[in-house]
Amino acid sequence: MAMTRYWAGRVFGTNTGNVFVELNGDEGKLSGLLRFNDSVAGIIVYPITGKFVGSNLTLEGRLEINGVNSSFNLDSSLLQTGNLEGLWSTNSGAGGTITLFPHQSSKGVSSQVAQADQLYTARNEFEPIKLDRTEIIAIAEIVQKSFSNSKVIVTFTDGTERSLFLDNFKQMAVTEKYIPSLKLFASEPDFGGLDKIAQVEFGQQSNMAMTQGANEAWTLGELEKLKREIGNFERSFVTKKYYSFSFNQFMLVTAIVALPSLASILSRAFLVIAVVVLAFLVIKLHNKFLPHASIYLGVNDESKFMRTILGSVFSWTLGLGANLIAALLAAYLAGYFNITPK
Repeated sequence: MAMTRYWAGRVFGTNTGNVFVELNGDEGKLSGLLRFNDSVAGIIVYPITGKFVGSNLTLEGRLEINGVNSSFNLDSSLLQTGNLEGLWSTNSGAGGTITLFPHQSSKGVSSQVAQADQLYTARNEFEPIKLDRTEIIAIAEIVQKSFSNSKVIVTFTDGTERSLFLDNFKQMAVTEKYIPSLKLFASEPDFGGLDKIAQVEFGQQSNMAMTQGANEAWTLGELEKLKREIGNFERSFVTKKYYSFSFNQFMLVTAIVALPSLASILSRAFLVIAVVVLAFLVIKLHNKFLPHASIYLGVNDESKFMRTILGSVFSWTLGLGANLIAALLAAYLAGYFNITPK
């Protein structure tokens, strides 16, 4: 598999200037040309070789100038945005930092297309989800189909944050590790000088998909495709807000309504404290056993019932149980049970 072929950018440090890199071959064995427009020496063209491993690109160029051997070395890392950043050096002692951007040919884009006058953005929030490796890849491949000139980047935290092209993520060794968050990102030039973007994020605070582009139909259509696919892995928990109102909020409001029926300030304080503790326990148990995003780098062999239905049943049982306890406590403090010792 070949990387993006053309990269353009800037170098900084002992020398400054523009740089353009053309790569050929697959990621384990790259070759091509590096054109360095040095602000002092002018244009220098290095034949280069290198490789792309994980999220790191290393290149080495050698050239003889006026009988003197010159070498150019680059060590860079892929960022979430799809750009490369790193360090460059030469055998003469020059060096500094370098930034490279994937540069796609404008072939096939009509020069008659007017500048886009509006950028459209569509976004959707999802309920708690549970995903494994194969399902992550399935979602990423849906995104990839809409980006023929660029590659989906998979970013996740596994001790350290890692960013990989989708093909590299597929080839990564299978592990049973659980990760707390994951992000899919793809971007390429759209008409009118703008970029079209698709982004999917799964984490403990939010699960969402976002699309953006100069074409409204594409933006909405792409989001709908992602909604249909990701919707298969959603789970319904009571911690989610229904009509902007969660079960915990309902329990608190109910307790406030019940306060006037209690005779003493002590019983009122006891009810409020008990409701707050119950709400805290509901959230704590959800975070421990039913996280907002459960993501596995391995393959999850659980049945759909175990993955979706059972988790939802546990969540609703927990939420309804907490509300029932709060209601019974309020009734007891108000004297409705009329329990007296024998």
